[in-house]
Amino acid sequence: MAQSSKDGATISDPKYIKLLELQETEKQLDKKIAELNEKFEVVSKTYVAMLNTYNETKDATQTILGALARVENVSVEKLHHDYALPISDSLQ
Repeated sequence: MAQSSKDGATISDPKYIKLLELQETEKQLDKKIAELNEKFEVVSKTYVAMLNTYNETKDATQTILGALARVENVSVEKLHHDYALPISDSLQ
């Protein structure tokens, strides 16, 4: 006699076999999603930390350029030009 599931389908029933396969695929996909979420969290935290460091460095640089501009009695824009610094954060 063939074994049956709790809903009465036999283990040899193609629909039941397909259901079991889909349930296994779902478990594997759930595991993969969890792994990707963990990786995303690490990458996201790293990116935010790097962005904070960049912003702090940029702020300090602007403070120094402002002080230097006052000492030399020139504009900050002129210092950007003299030191070949970009005027904006644009990557263009």
